[in-house]
Amino acid sequence: MSNLRSWLGQKSPEEIEHFLGEIPRLWLEGENLNKLSRLLSNYEFIEAKLNHTEFGIKALIEDYELIDNIDLSHPDYSEQTIQSLKLIQGALRLSRHILSQDATQLAGQLSGRLLDFDTPDIQRLLQQIPQTETTCLRSLRATLNAPTGLLLSTLSGHGDSVNAVAVTPDGTMVISGSSDHTVKVWDLNTGAEIRTLTGHSAPVNAVAVTPDGTKVISGASDNTVRVWSLATGKEILKFNGHSHSVNAVGVTPDGTRVISGASDNTVKVWNSGTGTEILTFNGHSTPIVALAITPDGKKAVSGSILGISQYIIVWNLETGKEELTRQEHRNLVKTVAITYDNHLIYGSDNGAITIFHLESGEVLFLLAPSQNPETREKLYPISRVLSELNRFDPYQNPETKEKLYSIAVAPDGKSLIAVYSDNFSRVWNLETSNKSDQVKFHSQLEGHTAPIVDIAFTPDGKRFISASNDKTLKVWNFGLLEKNNQVINDNNSVNDVTITTDGKQAILALPYNMVRVYNLERIPQNFNFATDKYPYRFSRIQNRFVEIIDKFFHWWIKALAINFFYSLLSLGITLFLIFKHKFYPRIRLNDNFHLLLFVSPVIIGFLTNILFFVKLLVSLIIGNENYKNKSKKYPKIYSNFKVDESSP
Repeated sequence: MSNLRSWLGQKSPEEIEHFLGEIPRLWLEGENLNKLSRLLSNYEFIEAKLNHTEFGIKALIEDYELIDNIDLSHPDYSEQTIQSLKLIQGALRLSRHILSQDATQLAGQLSGRLLDFDTPDIQRLLQQIPQTETTCLRSLRATLNAPTGLLLSTLSGHGDSVNAVAVTPDGTMVISGSSDHTVKVWDLNTGAEIRTLTGHSAPVNAVAVTPDGTKVISGASDNTVRVWSLATGKEILKFNGHSHSVNAVGVTPDGTRVISGASDNTVKVWNSGTGTEILTFNGHSTPIVALAITPDGKKAVSGSILGISQYIIVWNLETGKEELTRQEHRNLVKTVAITYDNHLIYGSDNGAITIFHLESGEVLFLLAPSQNPETREKLYPISRVLSELNRFDPYQNPETKEKLYSIAVAPDGKSLIAVYSDNFSRVWNLETSNKSDQVKFHSQLEGHTAPIVDIAFTPDGKRFISASNDKTLKVWNFGLLEKNNQVINDNNSVNDVTITTDGKQAILALPYNMVRVYNLERIPQNFNFATDKYPYRFSRIQNRFVEIIDKFFHWWIKALAINFFYSLLSLGITLFLIFKHKFYPRIRLNDNFHLLLFVSPVIIGFLTNILFFVKLLVSLIIGNENYKNKSKKYPKIYSNFKVDESSP
């Protein structure tokens, strides 16, 4: 099997296609488990199938699904081998969005994710990589997200910000709406795009899936709500009735009614089968920005903004009447969610999350985020009844500027995920024994390169999907998150890397506005980018020194420019005075006025230089403080070599 590339080179295209497409299945059916495991852990097979025009990354990932059908009682069954194949599949799934655009990164992606695993199958796979004929960057350390981590895959394909995300009831597909005017359907297991739903003529702001999993509902800035067939991707119905952008949509649990909220200040209820309008709620006087439906399908909750006051209104879907109104001050209500035990959770743009009982209106908890870890776990309980409140000001840490974009409650109602404007997702544990207990901060996730705007759980609660303005969706392992209370940081010391088309040079983009170019023909085969001693590679302290020198010369050049200007001015005045003295001898150069006129440019230039140096000193001091504050954001330059997974 080690000479698979040579063996395939002797076969016809038809034979190659048959081998890559059918042999894994046939060996499973023939119970040749040893052959199947060796094939799926063979780098040449992976590379060949990835690069074949009829297969690619989707078909390759699906091959590893075959091991789920292996009989546990088979004499050749090995738990270690199965786990190794699952890790290889996980590494491919994490790399799917990169390999689908650039298959030459296969070696770097697999080595960067699997080097820490010492099982025989994985080590055999990694040992084959140096033998490849393809020019590539191969990691010498495990520097990318491992397949055992929280991030499972990245879904990439939208051409603009992803604004909304939903998951089908069976948990197999993800639906996303984007500012590129499309709705996309994704395979949650492989990360592959299944189909694109086109028809909207403006950004898609909201998506939902019917309870039977057969239809997709979308609301867009073209003022319409559309119903799509999930199986065919065709548009079934279009609801026309809103006069402005549709910002939120939902479906009742029985699937008979669609609820929409729009910038025309109304909430509308539609018949999902005919598209006819059933009810219109007119209680808001400003755009609807959030919408949720109770599990029993009897009530809907909408949120809007009016000046410095924001309103949350609870509607009775059967009578069309307004049942409860909650008024907030100063903080924009951005998102609402409802738990299965009738608790309403809503978030404001100051980052606060409020939980209160939907029936009584009693506020149970107020979660206030903070960038300070010591205050992040604090709870601010409030136990007043809504009817007694004339004004309610949620707590906000004056030092934080985080804004809340979206929240989602786990299916079991025990956890809450909130996403903020700092690109973080934060997980809160809502399970408490009584109202006075703390709602504890659980974990913090980082991975997107732009704000996350929506999140959704899978029905089994094991995974959740985040949609971001960086045009991607990410799938996270929530089951693993519950076991590991940790902060995940995906910031990389290398922001981007590319290889020239002739394979001779590698170009690395680094923090601190640095770009580094390597000659791949001159460096050793096992060259370590993390510890190289080349003179043009700087340590973290050296980088700071370079930054200071850069600032010094930046200000010095400015000072020289101004000094040069005043020097020219002084020279011009001098020549002017000499000219006047020559033709008008009675004018003496030692007159106070003329003397002041002569020396003033020199004095101004000197003072300007002093001011520039003072400003330089202040800039360096402030810059140093900012540098210290940002030390967590930028890992050490001399840390492990990493590739930014958000940019293929």
